[in-house]
Amino acid sequence: SKPVSNVIGNGMLVLPYFLSPKDKEPVLIKLRWVPPEPDGKRYTRIAGGKSVLYCPFGIDNLDESKTLIITGGEIDALSLYQSLMEDGGVANVVASPGGEGGWSEEFTTQLESFEDIVIILDNDKAGEKGAERIAKILGHQRTRIGRWPEGCKDANDALVQGKLDYTHIQAIIANSESPAGQGIKPLNHYTDLIIPRLFGGEEEILGLQTGLPNLDKLIGGLRPGEVTVLTGETGTGKTTFGVQLLIDQALMGTKVLLCPFEGGPQAHLTTILWQLLGTDPSKTNEELVTNSLDKISDTVYLFDKYGTVEPEAMRETLGYCFTRLGVKLVLIDHIDFMCGRGQDQWSIKDRMIQMMQELIVRTEGHIIIINHPNDADSGKGNHRISRDERVPQLRDLKGHSTIRQDFANALAMWRPRSAKRDSSDDDNGPFSEAGIVALKQRSQWGKEGWVKAKFNHNTQRYSTY
Repeated sequence: SKPVSNVIGNGMLVLPYFLSPKDKEPVLIKLRWVPPEPDGKRYTRIAGGKSVLYCPFGIDNLDESKTLIITGGEIDALSLYQSLMEDGGVANVVASPGGEGGWSEEFTTQLESFEDIVIILDNDKAGEKGAERIAKILGHQRTRIGRWPEGCKDANDALVQGKLDYTHIQAIIANSESPAGQGIKPLNHYTDLIIPRLFGGEEEILGLQTGLPNLDKLIGGLRPGEVTVLTGETGTGKTTFGVQLLIDQALMGTKVLLCPFEGGPQAHLTTILWQLLGTDPSKTNEELVTNSLDKISDTVYLFDKYGTVEPEAMRETLGYCFTRLGVKLVLIDHIDFMCGRGQDQWSIKDRMIQMMQELIVRTEGHIIIINHPNDADSGKGNHRISRDERVPQLRDLKGHSTIRQDFANALAMWRPRSAKRDSSDDDNGPFSEAGIVALKQRSQWGKEGWVKAKFNHNTQRYSTY
């Protein structure tokens, strides 16, 4: 045999595309360089060919009654064929000639008669997005998305590692999930979830404790998978009470997130320190401040953002905190700052709240949103004693009329303005009367009603009256 001349590198693989096993000539021929590729170019194709799905024995020879596997490239398809045929299985595999990004409308037409399609592209971000894109085009009702075995980038990698025999492939198919079926669970899936909710708390308290026993007894705590709106007139202590809820949970080891969109992190840190120290932090010293912050350094996160945030960006941030950081309680202060004050602010707020509801149902977190009430004339209605002393009602929440339906729970803060406060003293110093009104409770374990409380001026904390 004579040596071959004019060959670059290690040569090329010839990949012929057939429509039928009876065809004598392919409809398309692709060439793939055997690594290393010259100039980084992996594939080339002979001009004039017709773009079709790759199937070594012809796409017309596939069995429409069986599961069809779509891979991200010809080598992956060949790896599957080799494994299945060695084990006596019947291969039903195709690949897109352009890989993950090369899907065309013609391919969709070619596969319109297949009812069960499993898409398995590379085990990386590009592969995940490509599989989701193809599944959406073909229709979620007939597609599933699979993954190669752990530690394998693609089918060829799995073949080399000995993880692509018939048993492995059947497991990959069995474990693939349909985008249309995400969230559909059998009833017994929830057994382990409902038991802690029913029997894991203290008495009627089935959620995170607020620190006020009478409030916990009324509303049943801050239950997982719910959103609570906290409203009240200016100066009634919405931020102060919201921060208190977070800090008390953080001291008990619960991971929390503070989103100080109004004022920024530094302004809220003063409130945090005041409550931790039980006094004005500026009258203490650096050592006390540092030691106090160290107590919650592993459980408190702050979103260092001032002003507006887009709903999709907020979804990603909250999702990261719930799933990656283990956060269980979030305080958003406040939603009007987060959504902005433009012409479309109400629509943005609606989208934001809907996004949060969908997110926490999946992550079992709890979100507290501070929402200011609408301006209203004083002296109208029995809840409007005066402008400074009124208790906002559900109808006063800023936003579209549907906002009252979007929250699972609504709490309103009441505290007279400083000029009208009657001050008394207890062991912690001077305090004034305050109130927390449960305007709405969606759970059967929560009740609507009024809880009397007191606000201590030295500690800047609320406690049971």
